[in-house]
Amino acid sequence: MDGWRPSPRATLIALVVTLSLLALLPQRFGGFASALQSMLVSLLSPATRPLIAFTSAWNTPDSPLAPGDGDPAHLAEQLRLREAQILNLHRRVANLQSENAQLQNLRQWLGDQTHYLNADVVATQGAGRNLSVRINRGTAHGVRAGDPVIHGPYLLGRVAEADRSTSIVAPITSPDTLLEVLLVPPGVPLERIAADGLTTCLLRPGASGLLSDSRVDARLPVQSGFQAHLLEQSGLHIWPDSVQGWIVGTVTSVQPNPEDSLRLVVHVEPPLRLDRRSQVTVITSPDQPEAPATAEGGPDQ
Repeated sequence: MDGWRPSPRATLIALVVTLSLLALLPQRFGGFASALQSMLVSLLSPATRPLIAFTSAWNTPDSPLAPGDGDPAHLAEQLRLREAQILNLHRRVANLQSENAQLQNLRQWLGDQTHYLNADVVATQGAGRNLSVRINRGTAHGVRAGDPVIHGPYLLGRVAEADRSTSIVAPITSPDTLLEVLLVPPGVPLERIAADGLTTCLLRPGASGLLSDSRVDARLPVQSGFQAHLLEQSGLHIWPDSVQGWIVGTVTSVQPNPEDSLRLVVHVEPPLRLDRRSQVTVITSPDQPEAPATAEGGPDQ
């Protein structure tokens, strides 16, 4: 009896099944499976290759999910974080809009004759009540001693000395500073800050970088959170008209004067520290002559 021989159909079926099983081997046997697959593919008709490709692709594991993906608690936490970020952005936009409105009101009140000059803070000198900073603008740029220095709607100090290319700026907490201010409730429009009934203070530098007045009339309304606006009404004329109405600080405490029951002790904290600013703005006098041009065609930069 002749030996048994598989039919061509049985051979093809066996090869297809073998290749399919090799394609479905676990990954740890991938090297062995690839070697056998390469040997058997060379013996097969190209008609079987689509099947091999299909089974190999079917066996490829999907990309693993990141830890926590699909977990309702994880998704809820991510949503909460996004909502908090959006809320913080809304608050920041509201603050910027409020500051911009204050600046627009100040510009309208002062008119268009005020000159604003941006300057970089290049050095800090001294400490405490003797602190000062040096900026990179001087007389060549129109800066003069006495010019006020601001940042946004806040008064920071004034120019103490000026040479050709730089100037020394003393903060409003310097020992020789005197500020006549009105204490205004938050949100009061600028055009109303001179209204009758608001509390007037004469602020002098005190301890810990605060400005203080110990002789505030106790009959007038004042409380923590009020803003102190520079507004000289008694004829002092220490500060130029260009900064009348600018914000000096915020009332942090109101206490009875232990030496005079009819008076209050009010402390005001400046909102910004001059030595922590990288850039400030100098308000120069509009009647100052233009700085002479240099050989390069303008003031030193």
